[in-house]
Amino acid sequence: MINIDRVENLIKEKGWKKPYFCEKMGHARNWIADWKRGKGLPDENGVLQIADLLDTTVDFLTGKTDEKKKPETDDSLRLSKKEIEMIKSYRALNPEIQAAIDHLTGAK
Repeated sequence: MINIDRVENLIKEKGWKKPYFCEKMGHARNWIADWKRGKGLPDENGVLQIADLLDTTVDFLTGKTDEKKKPETDDSLRLSKKEIEMIKSYRALNPEIQAAIDHLTGAK
């Protein structure tokens, strides 16, 4: 379960207001207030997006660690939302269509 206090503190550290954060996440301005009432809690993918947006880890947001800084990574391997959606769409295709795409793109 995500720790709302940690999310709010990270939002504040970034100098953002909660409505701004909610909008960046693609939700209504009062989304965090809804969490406090037990409504609209983020799912696993939502927690991943929150961690990414707030430059932290899921483990920090869920209280498994007190280390909030993300480990250093190669940013050239970071995928955009569009790229992630393309991968999801590709994975949803049947194997024959995937093979045809692989052939056309030269993927191995």
